[in-house]
Formats: sequence, C-alpha cells, structure tokens
Amino acid sequence: MDGLRWICLAAILSSISALPTKDTCNISENLRKEIQGYQPIVNQIVDSILNGQFKGDTHRSLADFTTKFGARLAGEKVLENSIDYLLKEFQTLGLHNSYTEDATVPHWQRGQEKATLISPRTKDLPLLGLGTTVGTPKGGITADVVVVETFDELRSLPDDEVKGKIVVYAEQWQGSYGSTVSYRSGAGEAAKKGAVASLIRSITPFSIASPHTGSQSYQRGVKKIPTACISVEDAEMLHRINTIVELPGKVYKNTSVVVVSGHLDSWDVGFGAMDDAGGCWVSWKAVEYLTKLGLVPKRTVRAILWTAEEEGYYGAENYMRNHKAQEKDEFNLFMESDTGTFDPIGLDFSGTPEAQCIFKEVLSLMAPINATEFKTPVGGGPDISVWTGRGFPGASLMNKNDKYFWFHHTQGDSMLVEDPDSLDRCTALFAATAYVIADLSIDLPKNQSHKTINSNLYDNNTKSIVATLSVKIRFYKLRILGEIQSVLKLSLNMIGRLTVLTLLIGVSLGFPTKDSTCELSKELKEEIQGYKPVVNKIIDSIVNGEFKGDTHKRPKRTIRAALWTAEEEGIWGAKHYMNTHLDKEKEEFNLFMESDAGTFDPIGLDFSGTPEAQCIFKEVMTLMEPLKANKFVAPMDGGPDIKQWVNRGFPGASLLNANDRYFWFHHTQGDSMLVEDPVSLDRGTALFAATAYVIADLSIDLPKDVK
Repeated sequence: MDGLRWICLAAILSSISALPTKDTCNISENLRKEIQGYQPIVNQIVDSILNGQFKGDTHRSLADFTTKFGARLAGEKVLENSIDYLLKEFQTLGLHNSYTEDATVPHWQRGQEKATLISPRTKDLPLLGLGTTVGTPKGGITADVVVVETFDELRSLPDDEVKGKIVVYAEQWQGSYGSTVSYRSGAGEAAKKGAVASLIRSITPFSIASPHTGSQSYQRGVKKIPTACISVEDAEMLHRINTIVELPGKVYKNTSVVVVSGHLDSWDVGFGAMDDAGGCWVSWKAVEYLTKLGLVPKRTVRAILWTAEEEGYYGAENYMRNHKAQEKDEFNLFMESDTGTFDPIGLDFSGTPEAQCIFKEVLSLMAPINATEFKTPVGGGPDISVWTGRGFPGASLMNKNDKYFWFHHTQGDSMLVEDPDSLDRCTALFAATAYVIADLSIDLPKNQSHKTINSNLYDNNTKSIVATLSVKIRFYKLRILGEIQSVLKLSLNMIGRLTVLTLLIGVSLGFPTKDSTCELSKELKEEIQGYKPVVNKIIDSIVNGEFKGDTHKRPKRTIRAALWTAEEEGIWGAKHYMNTHLDKEKEEFNLFMESDAGTFDPIGLDFSGTPEAQCIFKEVMTLMEPLKANKFVAPMDGGPDIKQWVNRGFPGASLLNANDRYFWFHHTQGDSMLVEDPVSLDRGTALFAATAYVIADLSIDLPKDVK
C-alpha cells in the first residue's frame, strides 16, 4: 500500500510542481495567491445567498417540497413522485443536466402495530416496529417482561428467567448515537435466551414520547423474533433512484468532478426535512445558484441526491459500482451533508496531507459566514464513505447540530427544525467551496486504492424483498428484577378530591405595622440574616445529605402543603378550598407559594404583595445564595391556583426556574420522569423548604391588604 501511495504521489508531484511537500502545510506562494484570489467570488456567492436574490429561497423551496411529499419511503409511490417533481423543477430552473440512475435495493413494508401494557395497569404504548422485523403470530404475543440495561446484564440472567418473555432494553444514552445504536439489533441476543420478542428504548438523548425509527439486523442462525421500540425506532428498507443534477465544467466535463450531496430518502415518520432533505437542498441549490450567477468553473459540479441511505448506503454503493471503472479520473472531491443543516461552522475533511493543506486554505475564504473551522478526518458523510474510505478526498458539513438527535428518525423531523438563515449559510458554504475546488488550476491529490467495498447487503441483481409487519405485543404484567428496598407511605387529609398535607403545626401571630419605605429596621434585618445557618442546614440536608423529612425544629407558624385538584379544568380545587375557608381566611393565611411552571433548576421566586411585604421577602431571598436561587421578581407571574388569594391582596410567590423547555413537554406524552432531574428537584425542594421555614418563623406576619 505504501509503495502504491508513493508511486501515485510521485506521478502527481512530477506533473504539478506547485503542490507542497508531504511534511509541511506551507503551500507555494503562487497557489496561495491563486486561492486567495477567489475571495471576491466567494464574497459574491455568500452575499447573493445571505443578503441578495437567493436569500431565504432554500428554506422556501424545501418547505414546499416537504409539505408536498412528506415522508418518502424508497419503493413507495411518494418517493417516485418526489423524484419526478425535482427533475421537472430542475428543468424549469435551467438545470438541464439532471437525470436519474437506477439502483435496486431491498424493500420492507410496515403493517399494523400496537403494544399495550395490561398489568399492573392498562396503557397503550407508542410503538414502532424496527426495519426488517418479522411479524407476531396471529393474535399477537402476551408475555411477562424482563428489563435489562445492557447486553451483559441480559447474558448474566439464567435462560429460564428470559425464556418465553419479552426482553426490554432500557439502555442509557452512551454519549453518541454510534455507541448506543447497537441495541437496535438486540433481537438476536434476546432470542438466544429464548425470548419471544424484544423492545428497545429510543436511541436518542431527548424524547417527547415519540418513537425514533431505524433499521435492525438479525443474527445468522438465530431465530428471528419480532422487535420494536417503545417510543423509538421503526424502519423500512427502501428502493429506488439516485437523483443527479450538475453544472458542467467549461474545461473538464466528466473528469475531476466535484460532488455535493445528501440523501433524498427518509424514514416513514415525520417529513424528512432535516434527515436529509436539507442536505439535498444545500447541494442542488448550490448548483442552481452557481448556474444563475454565471459562475461556471473549469470542472463539473455534480449534485447527487442519494437513495436508500437509511438502509445501508444502497444508492451510493450502486453508484460506486456503476462508475468504478473510470472513478479515478472522474472524481476530484466528494462533499456531503447528512448531520443536519443547522448553523454551519466549517467542513471536516479526509485526504492526503497535501490535499488537507489545499482544502484548509480554501476554507479560510469562508470567513464572511464564520464557517472556517477545519477538522480531519471526515466525521459525517456516510454515503461518500464508500469513496473516502478508499483514498478519495471528501468533506462533510460541520454545523451546530447538538439538537440533531432530538429530531432524528421521529415525527418531529419537519420544517420547524429548519432555519432559513442557517440553510442559506449552509448553501453558501457548499456553493462557494465547490466552486473554488472545481476551478482551481490543480486537482486535489488523492491516494485512491483499488480495494473492493464488501457489502453485507444485497447486490445489484437482488430483487426487492417485501415483508409485512403486524405487531400486537401485549404485556400480561411488568416484572421488575431486584428488590425494592423501602416503601414510603404517607397519610394525607382528603377534602373531596383535594389533597392537603399539613406539616409543622405552630402558633399564628399578628400583623406588623405598615411602613412607608422599603428600609427594614436594623433588628428585622439582623433577625432575617440570623437564619442563614438554618437555611444552610436545610439546603445541605436536601441537596447534599439524606432527606430526613424534618428540620427537627418547628417554626412558629404552620406550614401547609396543598396539592390542588382540577387545575387543568379551571382551578376547581383551589376555588373550592377558598370558598370553604373564606370566613377566616384573613387570619388563617400568611403566604401562598406555588410551583406550576416546571421544576427545572431553580433560580429564585417571584412575589406579589404590599411594598412592605416585598421588602421583607426580598431580604429573605438573599439567604438563598448557597443555592444560587436568590433572584427576586415582582409581581408574581406563575401560581394559577393561588391567584384566588393573591389577586385579593394576600402575599404570594411562585417558583422561578430554568424552564425554557417546559412547553416542549407541556400537555404531551413526553411529560414523564425523563423530564425531571434529581439535582434540580432537590434544589427546588430546598428553596421551598427554606423560604417557607423562614417566613413561618419570623416574629411578624407578612403585611397584606386583603380586599
């Protein structure tokens, strides 16, 4: 291999004296000047897309496409129609060098699916069958459940504890999709133990109770059992066509081609906007915009919209085989976008050291869109890996895609994910980079090998495979392995359907005299500050220590926890409680506090009350500095239940927390314990406990102006 490498490089170096040596990235001054000379053109491309005639067009046309066609399964009529639509669209836009190439791929079709938990309670479970799964027998499967977190845990169980049961993989997110996705193909390990079916947890760090679909594979020689996801993956193997549009070079037509690409197929959920219509659009729009700008480079820029990527790069592998004979001369660079089209930051790259030097210098031109970051090797680009893995230069889009796997393979993959400005910037990056590489006086050096890509998938002559899935998995009961160490039982006082928990019963005192200023007396300020050790103790016991249920010190006043009912239907519980306590409410209540806007990380409390009450409460809040939750805001904004009192002059406070994600889960199936963070709950509880204790133990009541 090394011999071939140096032979190839020697041939290139002998004919192109401008290339740098292998050991340094100091390219020749002439080549540097040539590259830098493209800055005006790069600026023109960037400006036309971000600020000029093409601004927002990528987003608009992508929105039209995904709205018109939605999810596009290979082998389905909707994908065929979408390809025909694009071909006509390309012609309309003057992109006459557009065509298709056939690719034969396996096809799997989804049937009816349903899973129901029937013990200890009845609940329909969102479910999607995994691609290529076999169906259940007629009537479905009813079985006990074995829950494991890892393959090793499953393997450690005796076979008789798994035989005849449904294995549920509750694997944790391992920090990346690649390190977690192996559980999607866990049916084989479950079947070895005698399981009748397997389910897995979504392969995603973020969930809104929406299944995330995808492929799986069975193990040879192991019985095939139905496999699906709980709020997770489903898939189909797709079939059909690679769609191609190109801008022919003015010197080299079908040699040294620069390929820009994405995959047009998607899973059968959502609209396939992010994965990966967005990548397709920044690719073919780059060709369109270069054409309309009259910028024809020396080499051809070819946009390829791959098919059947989701099932294993079938379209790319088929294209590779069809072009293999002439590939060394035909291709100069492969580019791909398949990890989202969020705000671009640069391009990662694989190639020889010399090619890296050149590409890095080209990327320096992208400063106008702050997308100059360069990394090696290529991290994305699954389709183009069939070339980059054999020595061809390749690049993939780097973008701010930390939220990519929130939407990946879900119903949430829609145009709401796509931002018009980010799409423009991605398109500008692809268009400008492709143009410069295609117009340089030299090709990018490559060290192309002739090894064969061994696919474990179907070859070009394999006929489409159709399998119908009919999953009707039911759980007879849920079995939790391991012992529950303790059970907490709490007796509650019930008033109708309103739950009231009374703690720390004390003695009520009178009202203070109103002051005309917000200046507290020295004595009162010292008194409040004197609670700092107690506040610290409360915080430490909840946040850092073992919760003991009591501070072992009763305050002067009662602290009452009311768990309101029927708030969602119109605050019925709170209104009933107010009416039953109306006669004595002025003497009975000192302060109302409520949390009803999430229990994310607390930052403080908002408050409503008289100016004097605000002064006192604000001072109390300074004690919450150990929690970093001492923010004070007036008036109170939350607290829908306690507004029955606050609006009539009673002091009231509600939790302020870092709840910017609250409405992601609000009133959805995703409102589960996955939303709750143990540390944040501890901190929120500590804030409520400490504040309530201080207010309840002060020598004075909070002033109020009850109407």
